[in-house]
Amino acid sequence: MLISARSIAAAILAVGSTQSASAYTEMSLHDFCSEPDCVDGLTPSGGVVMDTSGTLYGAAAGGGKVHRGIVYSLVPHGSEYTFSVIYDLKDADGVEAPYGDLVLDRDGRLYGTVSDEYSQGRGAVYQLTRNGSGWTFAVLHRFNGADGATPLSGLTYSGQVSGKRWDESSPLYGTTSAGGTNGKGLIYELVRKDAAWTETVVHEFTSTADPNAVLEDPGGNLWGTTQKGGKHEYGTLYRIASGSRSATVFHDFCDARSCIDGAYPKGRLLMDESGNFYGTTSAGGLNCEADRGCGAVFEFGSGGKYSVLYNFCPTGTCTDGDQPAAGLIMDRSGHLFGTAFWTGGSKDALEGGNGLVFELTNSSGAWSQSVLYDFCLKTNCTDGANPESELTMDSSGNFFGTTHGYSIGARGNVFELRR
Repeated sequence: MLISARSIAAAILAVGSTQSASAYTEMSLHDFCSEPDCVDGLTPSGGVVMDTSGTLYGAAAGGGKVHRGIVYSLVPHGSEYTFSVIYDLKDADGVEAPYGDLVLDRDGRLYGTVSDEYSQGRGAVYQLTRNGSGWTFAVLHRFNGADGATPLSGLTYSGQVSGKRWDESSPLYGTTSAGGTNGKGLIYELVRKDAAWTETVVHEFTSTADPNAVLEDPGGNLWGTTQKGGKHEYGTLYRIASGSRSATVFHDFCDARSCIDGAYPKGRLLMDESGNFYGTTSAGGLNCEADRGCGAVFEFGSGGKYSVLYNFCPTGTCTDGDQPAAGLIMDRSGHLFGTAFWTGGSKDALEGGNGLVFELTNSSGAWSQSVLYDFCLKTNCTDGANPESELTMDSSGNFFGTTHGYSIGARGNVFELRR
């Protein structure tokens, strides 16, 4: 994941300024597989989305009564949350393994994607509608290979940049990691007219592969990154133009010597009000070889300049994080927040450690990094381990997210970082 920053020089100045922030308290809102046979879900596959009441929604790729995955809610009651499985995928649904972040529309319906990876299917897009005390599940589109296969990155819609809910009339966009004429994945569009849904292939990837989630700018252009391919085979940053749907590659990762500009971008790009884009790379950067950990945070400016804002692991111990595996969010002050899958500073850590939440702050063009929370500080990682999804922030500045649970036999959790 890689996106330009203000300058390589600014990033170098930021290295070494890592500090630990202690203003947040971590709370595990739900530990998955805490019920017999993991009927409450296993391994959350995306972050959480929050409605106007503060209720959180997300999905887990595994677990459930027949082990095809679940969709869940966490309803707030003061400072506590009540966990519920709102839909348990069934054999009769013909799909399994929900992946990626959910989309919430203005009427409270949820939309997501299933990968079908356990049964080697091609995946689908689904909708959940509240029906009295329960939820009704409907498949909106099943991929057939030619029109895509294995959607892993969730959906995108118009207005998402400004934090609005989906308006239920503009297109939904998504990517698949496989399928299409070249078998390297594609970008698709879903449009609803009355009760019917139509899927259209927007762009097929040819020399690149494994596209991350896309972002639609106010002009209707789609922006994204691919994890592989491009000039150096370490991924690209591209735009699909509104109207013509023509593709333009603006950056080939690992373009600089020893991949100091980053390699293997992951996660959705972030766009600020000035039209600058921000993202992360899971490898490369100033402090690491191209084909291994560390990674970088980058900016692609509205003027077309690519810069690295921060390089992970400046001291070689990676206590500031290693391999960010998700996109970034920004607060009103312009601070950036994200997660790293590994870290070197966790208690009881396996090789590579168990991840953290970080903040990047800009002061006169120099970016400094702070660690907000380092996971696996509690016995058996009961506070979570290995986050790999984008954070959600509420109006009070509290953060919500999920951990994958890769380390120490953990099965993942939903967490809150509370001020």
